[in-house]
This record gives sequence, C-alpha cells and structure tokens, in this order.
Amino acid sequence: MGSIDKYLILGSVSVSEALQKIVFNKSGIVFVIDNQQRLIGSLTDGDFRRWILKNPPSLSTAVSEVCNRKPIFIHQYE
Repeated sequence: MGSIDKYLILGSVSVSEALQKIVFNKSGIVFVIDNQQRLIGSLTDGDFRRWILKNPPSLSTAVSEVCNRKPIFIHQYE
C-alpha cells in the first residue's frame, strides 16, 4: 500500500499545486486538509473542470476555495 501523503494537500496551497498532485498520484483526486490534518474537502479533476467553466481561471487560487466541502467519507475503526 502506497503512502497516503500523495493524496493529501493543504487547503492553503494553489489550485495549480493541487492539479500537479492529482496528475502525480494518477487517481484523479486529492483530499484537502487543514494544518491539524482534518478533512476540509476533496478536489477531483471533474471539480476543477466545472470550476474553470464557472469562474475566470486563476491557478493561484487557494484549493480550499475550489474544493468540494461536503465529501462523502467513512471512518476507519481499528
């Protein structure tokens, strides 16, 4: 199992950096977290395309402004 870090990105980073990570991890998604590693949302390549169509593109926009803030998730119990 690979590192989960390739799927996580801080909400303060740019959309451009998030897209680079999406391309790198080859899964089409990143999970946006805050400084305490709490989930803020998710960003998929589809979310990005929809954002581009609705807004004048600025790849320096913080990913926390673009991400889906209501992702569906499950808790893992050990």
